[in-house]
Amino acid sequence: MRCSIGQIWSAGTCAGKPLALSRAAADAEAIAVNKSGRFFFNDWRVPELQELAGIAERQCKNPRINLSVFPHTPPGFYWSATSRKADVAGAFALSFGPEGVKYSPKEESYDVRLVRTAP
Repeated sequence: MRCSIGQIWSAGTCAGKPLALSRAAADAEAIAVNKSGRFFFNDWRVPELQELAGIAERQCKNPRINLSVFPHTPPGFYWSATSRKADVAGAFALSFGPEGVKYSPKEESYDVRLVRTAP
């Protein structure tokens, strides 16, 4: 998705503020988006860490993301679906700011951008 959860696409840009969610709420939001059909597909999900890192742009600064493609993305942390096998109570979050990656309890609240698998 071009916009973070909580934002809407309006007049060629993402408007509004992203909605920070717990990891469980992020999964629930993906389920709700898929049931609603409001984004034309029914296979949206929280991205794996590698997928989320794939849209980061090292040459961009704070946020480290192409704002032409992902407008109004804040430089904060975004949830990934990637957990450590020995610690599934947490998950990795990636910051589009200077912080990089961290492992956090799933109860923490971070922004969410959903993805889907390319056909």
